Amino acid sequence: MKYIQRCFRQYAVNAASGGNMGMKIISWNVNGISRCRRAGFLKFLADSKPDILCCQEIKYWALCGRKLCNDSDCTGKRQFRPNYSGTLVLTKRQPISYHTGIGIEKFDNEGRIITLEYRDYFVVTVYVPNLNPHSPPDRIDFRREWEQATKDYLARLTKT
Repeated sequence: MKYIQRCFRQYAVNAASGGNMGMKIISWNVNGISRCRRAGFLKFLADSKPDILCCQEIKYWALCGRKLCNDSDCTGKRQFRPNYSGTLVLTKRQPISYHTGIGIEKFDNEGRIITLEYRDYFVVTVYVPNLNPHSPPDRIDFRREWEQATKDYLARLTKT
């Protein structure tokens, strides 16, 4: 359980309506959903009761979805490249719409972005491509192009 407590970010944000209701959003790079499940992920999820849970680097979908969320109002959206990357969003608040990726195939096949649209705002979970000193040159170029394409995509998300 200590592993879980160290590895998540929790944000409490005011509801767009401005009322006393808040929304609990948790974003977490789980580094493999199977590992997290064995480390107490389901207990953490039950105890923390997020309105929206965004996970990055899930690597494997079969353990997710309804098995993680017994609440019939919980909706799971996911995008992934098996055993490699992937993102997952579980939400108790049904979005108006959701989109996976940014609309560019060469970036979308790794499952790095999910966007949920709500009446007054968007929730976007992003798993950024890793770079390190040993990354091949083509991966560095991929990352630069991905960053610019993602910035352009996010700039197009507007609410009036």
